[in-house]
Amino acid sequence: MKVFAHGINCVSLTEEFDCISASVVYRITLSLFMFSLVMVLILAMATSRIARILNEGLFFSKFVITIIFFIITLQFPNDFIEKYSSFAQVFSYIYIIWQVKIQ
Repeated sequence: MKVFAHGINCVSLTEEFDCISASVVYRITLSLFMFSLVMVLILAMATSRIARILNEGLFFSKFVITIIFFIITLQFPNDFIEKYSSFAQVFSYIYIIWQVKIQ
């Protein structure tokens, strides 16, 4: 793991699989959150024609950008990911309440 992900540090070899699994899941959610945030900002600033082209026409580019974000998050230390997990727990409740209010 040290070759690809400098940020993932597992304490013991017996718990290494659980540690890596949890770290990767949180890093995937962080990369998807970062991508969503970037897309919302870009689409909010663009005109409707440009937003439509970016949202519908560039599917492969969005996929590649998400993978790049994931590779970047592999370099984040575990301390940062632990803080993000606390943020994600609180934000998920806020997001669910917001979705209920919209419907």
